[in-house]
Formats: sequence, C-alpha cells, structure tokens
Amino acid sequence: MSDPKVLNATIPNKMVLIFLSTRAVYVLLRPLHQTTIMAQIIGGALMGPSLLREIPLFPMGSRYVLRTFAEFGMILHAFVLGVQIDLGLVKHIRKRAVIIGITSTLLPLVFGLSSFRIVQRISHLDDETASSIAASVVVNSMTSLVVITGLLKELKMLNSELGRLAASITIVSHIFGWSARFLLPVFCAISGIRMELYLINEKSFIKIEFIILMSYLGKFTGVMVPSLFFGMSFLKASCLALIMCCRGIAEIAVYCMWKDRKIITNQIFAILITNMVIITGISTTIVGYFYDPSRRYKLDVRRAICKSKQNSLRILVCIHKEQNVNPLISLLEVSNPTRNSPIAAFVLQLMELKGSVTAFLKPHHQQTKREAASSTQLINAFSQFQRCYYGNVVVQHFTTIAPYATMHDDVCTLALDKRVVIIIVPFHKQWGVGGMLESTDLSIRALNRNVLHKAPCSVGILVHRGQNKSNRPVYTGELLYHIVMLFIGGADDREALAYSRRMAEHPNTSLTVVWFITTDQNRPSTEMPDDHELDNQAFDEFKDSMVGNKIIFREEIVKDGIGTTQVIQAFTETFDLFIVGKNHDPCSKATLGLSEWIEYPELGILGDTLVNSNDEFSVLVVQQQPKESRHELKSIQ
Repeated sequence: MSDPKVLNATIPNKMVLIFLSTRAVYVLLRPLHQTTIMAQIIGGALMGPSLLREIPLFPMGSRYVLRTFAEFGMILHAFVLGVQIDLGLVKHIRKRAVIIGITSTLLPLVFGLSSFRIVQRISHLDDETASSIAASVVVNSMTSLVVITGLLKELKMLNSELGRLAASITIVSHIFGWSARFLLPVFCAISGIRMELYLINEKSFIKIEFIILMSYLGKFTGVMVPSLFFGMSFLKASCLALIMCCRGIAEIAVYCMWKDRKIITNQIFAILITNMVIITGISTTIVGYFYDPSRRYKLDVRRAICKSKQNSLRILVCIHKEQNVNPLISLLEVSNPTRNSPIAAFVLQLMELKGSVTAFLKPHHQQTKREAASSTQLINAFSQFQRCYYGNVVVQHFTTIAPYATMHDDVCTLALDKRVVIIIVPFHKQWGVGGMLESTDLSIRALNRNVLHKAPCSVGILVHRGQNKSNRPVYTGELLYHIVMLFIGGADDREALAYSRRMAEHPNTSLTVVWFITTDQNRPSTEMPDDHELDNQAFDEFKDSMVGNKIIFREEIVKDGIGTTQVIQAFTETFDLFIVGKNHDPCSKATLGLSEWIEYPELGILGDTLVNSNDEFSVLVVQQQPKESRHELKSIQ
C-alpha cells in the first residue's frame, strides 16, 4: 500500500508535470495550428504507458486521485458551457445550415452502420467489440457546439463567414445529439494517459479502423455535398467539412464515461482517441493553412475618398465605449453633411465576447431587447445627431460581439458589404480632463492594427485628447472649428487632403494646410514613380476648388525631422483637430531622424509626434493603402 502522505505530496507534482509537458507540446505544435486540447491529449499519451510502459510515471494510486480532480474540472467546464449556450440562436438559423446540419448527422450514421454491417458479415466480431463499435459510430455522427466554437476561436475564425456557418450547423447537430482552465488540461491529459496502445489487437484493428473512418467519411460527405449544392466554393466547402469532422472535449468525456462503464473496450477507447487526435490535427492544419477569412474583403486597390466619384460619404465608425461617442459625432459633423453631399454613417458597436460561445454581427433592429440594452444611449446620441441634420445624414446601427483577436473580420466585412470609403476607429488610449491619461487597452490596439492591415478601404484612427472644445457641436456656429492638415506627400497624405477638402466646405470650419517642402526633390524616390506628380495634381485641384478666406496655405521648407517638429510645435492650442497621413516616404528628409523615437507605429511618424505633445487637440491619422500593398502596386507597374 502506498503511504497516503507520500501520495498526497506527489499529486501537485504530477499536476505541474502535466501542465509543463502539455504546454511544451502545444508550443511545438502551434505552427501546425493545433488546438490546446490536442496538445493536452498528446502530452498525456507521451507520459502514459503507451510510451513509458516500463516507467510507471503515473501509477494507479495517483491516477485515481488525478481523475477525481480532472472530472471535477470537467463538471465545472460543462456547467460554464451550459450557461454560455444561447438556444435562442436556433430561431435565427437559416435553411442552408439546417440542411447541412441534418445531413452531417445522418450520413455518418448511414456510412458507419452500413460499414459495420458489412464487416460483420465478412468477418464476425465478438459481441463486446461489436457493441463498442456501434456506440462509437453514434458518437462520431454527432458534432458538439462547444467543441467547434472552441476550435474556431483558437483558429481565429469564430466570427468569419465560415465560422458562423459552422456554429449554426453545430447547433442543429447539437439538437440531434445531446443537449476552469485549471483542471480541464488534467482531464484531457489523463485521457491521453489512459490510452493503452499496446492493447490494440492487429487482427481486429483494421476492421474497427475501417468502420470509424467510414463514419468520418460520412461526416465529411454530409457537409461537403450540400455545401456545394448551396453554391459554396470547393475550398470553403472542404474547409467547412474538415471543421465539422473535428472532435474535442465533449467526445473525450463520452469516451471516458463509456470506458468506465464498460460500454466500450480499452482497445476501442485507444483507437477512438488516436483517430480523434490524428483527424482533428490534420483538419486544423489544413484549414489553418488554406482558409484565410480576410481573403473575402481584401481588395487590390482599396476604396478611398479621393477616388470616390460620388458626392456622398459612406463612413463606418467603430465604438467601444460611451466616451467614443461625442468625438465621433463631432468628426461626422465637420465632415459637412449637406443635401448635395450627404453622409451615410454606419455605427458599429464593438463588444468583446464574454459569457457566450457564439459570436454575432447584427443590425440593431434584429437584436433582442436584452442584446440591445447596452446600446440605448449610443443609439439615442446618434439619433439626435441624425435629427439635427435631417435629410443630410442617414445612420444605421450594428453590434458585433466577438473576440478581439478576430473582431477586425466583422469591421472589414461590414465595410465591404456597405461599400464604405473610410473606417474610423478610436485610438486605444483614452485621455481625460487636463490631458491626463485615463485608460489603455492593448486589445483595442491590436484590433486597430489588424483593421489597418486588412481593411478594404481607407482607415482613420481618431485620437481624442481629453474633454476639450472639439467636443462642442459644430452646427451651433458659435465658434469656428479649426483644422490643420499636415502634408508631406504620398497616398495617405492625398487621402487626408481629400478628407480635409470636404471638411473645409463646412460653413463653421477653418482649415490650415501646411505643406512641408524639402531640399531633396531630385533624389531617387522609394515611392511609386509618379508620386510627386500625383501630390502636385492633388494640391492643384484642392486650390482650384477651395476658394475662400477660411483656407490658409503654408509652405514650410525643412531640412530634417527636427525642422518638421519645430514647425508643428509652433502651432498654438487654438486648433481643434490635426489631420495627417500615416505612411510617408522613409527616405524623405521631412521625417529624417524621427522614426527612431516612434512609440505608436500605427499612427505613423507625424501622428506619433502629435500625440506625444502636451497639447489637447485631437488627431486623425488617415491611411489609404498599407505599405505592403503599396509596394505590390509598385512592382506591378
């Protein structure tokens, strides 16, 4: 008999060993897009008797205690998942998802049970093995909602087009089947440890494996065929079918329960877990490599204000919290909504996925009262803004609930569907009264970077510097709203100039345009060959269209970045808003020496310089085309 004191002392050591080994396996397999559950099972198998048969690393005494902890963790996990599942989503499932969900459940049963009958007739299986296989076929025909959504979240596809369809399908499949971060890894690792591959009988293995693989083939076919029928591309249909073939924590729990109750044999248990690891591992690798959700909204040439032939401005504004509302409304006001140049504003409230397993993107009128409760004040503010500019502004409200890691998919998808020319996102830092920093959210910063990289149109990052006078309503006409546009050159500056041009037409704004001229005009440019010509052309058109005493043009000759900084610092606090382009020619003398001190690369050199000043003006940083896309266009030309 083992000493209980010694046994109790070794349990924490065993758990630490499990965490370290499974984490090491996860790090090694991460480049192959493997999930944490797969890593935990493989880590457990490496420590179990399948590999260390002569080294009893986990003797039966400690294994029983660990299983108690693990099963308690599984109970907690199941409880949390039960709370998170929203069966109200069933009402919103479309016909395509229902049909694919039904076929993905029935065809695996047909394929698996048919192959089981064939094997039984050709080569008789003993009663224990036969009953185990029949039960396994039933389990393999089901798909767990929590497994698929968890897998999609780790692959960063939860709120992609394919991810939402997969979640809808699993809800249907879930109905046909069965309706803690600390202890769950132990549960998965113990499942791997309980695998005893040396018990597999070579004679019966081929028969069992054939039946199980036919069940997986039925699942793949049951998803693939109706997906192609509904017009999905071969790549999307294949990836969706592979996702639906994945297995996870729900199946592991059933296999372990059936093994304990002698419903399946030790051999069947080992084969099922092995198949799950191999097929899920291969599927996630293929899907992670071939399916890119951003491919849907990536355009060779992005939509932009300067390229738009319409007078109307279609703009998407993103909101995280109530503090973002007033600055964004002020920006929409100075964007000059009129009868001849109206604004279509699409307001997207961004909320992190918490307390639910499924993400969604919905217009306001499709939300339930519970879902819309958090948006009431936001909607009231923009409705008031729309009433003030009745007939000149149309506002549509949307809400997305998704993980921050993939939230940019919803932003970019909505921008593509609504044909917007610019997306406005708030900066990740929030300043309060007196310029004091109130909050910083690195998740929002990562989101902004993803939007900058993948958006199908221009992007503006709005940096609001405290509760200054830029919050006041522009339409009152009490004071002029002073705007400064800093121009060095390049596609982003031309887009910023086009936006400034629209703002300058507002009767209650004044615009100052500062063009930084350097002494290196004849140097070889790293930008596109005709970049300087496009800059001159944009300025000539701007000057021709902007006739009025509210427009001030200044040309500043600078030798380096220090000279540019000195010019910027010369501006007083009387200005409300600075508009700058994000990217510039890295060889330009106007920014020479400034890139070494940049703190926020997503704002560009000038934007970073302005934000790090002590003044309280707001800053709008505009990007028309990211650097990599610009270099691609250059190589094409």
